[in-house]
Amino acid sequence: MNDQEFFQRVGKTLLSYQLISDKQHAEVDDLVRQKGLSYEHALSQAAQVDLLTYKKVLEEVSGCIAVDPSQITIDKDFIDSILEVLPLSVVVALKVFPISVMGNQITLAMPNPADDNLITELESTTSMRVKPVVTTYRGVQQAIELNYASNLRDVLKELRESNGDNVLDKV
Repeated sequence: MNDQEFFQRVGKTLLSYQLISDKQHAEVDDLVRQKGLSYEHALSQAAQVDLLTYKKVLEEVSGCIAVDPSQITIDKDFIDSILEVLPLSVVVALKVFPISVMGNQITLAMPNPADDNLITELESTTSMRVKPVVTTYRGVQQAIELNYASNLRDVLKELRESNGDNVLDKV
């Protein structure tokens, strides 16, 4: 199920529980379509849905447990070792965050764990079975910033050394 379908279901579920009004639902859809905002960002602008309630709706729609990867202590050695199978560029681009590895299975937090194409791509990239859990976009972003900060600095430092000080101007 692609993001549009998944978040349409999230919106309908929020509506059915009367957590948002029809007007707010339409406003969220407009913000997503017209401004290209993520559903989560549009929802935060158009309605007041508390984070815990939103996570429960995500769990219901996705059938996965909800986690906040920014609240989980991730071992630095795990982060360093996972870069070998899941490069930082993939983590950032696909908006996923690795939680754990057990045998040949990697648990990944993602905003849309019902996206079979994404899961197939991640399984191909990692050569592992993917066990998805649901999270918010903000949770993924914060977890990346917290856990990959030194890696991000290292990447920027390498780019500066090879391309000069104005590397950020070239991005």
